[in-house]
Amino acid sequence: TKPIPGDSPVLLCDAQSKQILDVQLLNVLPNPPEAGKNITVEAYGTLSQTIEKGAYVELNVRYGMIQLIKQTVDLCDELKHVDKKCPIEKGPVSFLKEIALPDAIPPGIYSVVAQAYTYDDQEIACVTATVKF
Repeated sequence: TKPIPGDSPVLLCDAQSKQILDVQLLNVLPNPPEAGKNITVEAYGTLSQTIEKGAYVELNVRYGMIQLIKQTVDLCDELKHVDKKCPIEKGPVSFLKEIALPDAIPPGIYSVVAQAYTYDDQEIACVTATVKF
């Protein structure tokens, strides 16, 4: 793993692998996130190639040792949540999004790994975070 510049609990995973997205800044405020409060996510980076339909994300969320989520989602479908859509042209990319966290997050340690790939399985980015509520 490798830290990402900015104020967040998020790290790059597979940091030695060539990734299409070079994440240059990631802020998650407040850091650490708090149950029942909104967080603001701000990110900046550069894509070395255009991201097209068919890109996907493998998402794994754990609560301690318990796996809560293990799924693959369509990246282009999920981009609507940050007011983007495919294709995303190569070059600079950014987003700013406020997200409401529910009040009822059980206390504990949560680990998240998200690996994004192009339609032909090239790694776009891999990020991981551990958050204690």
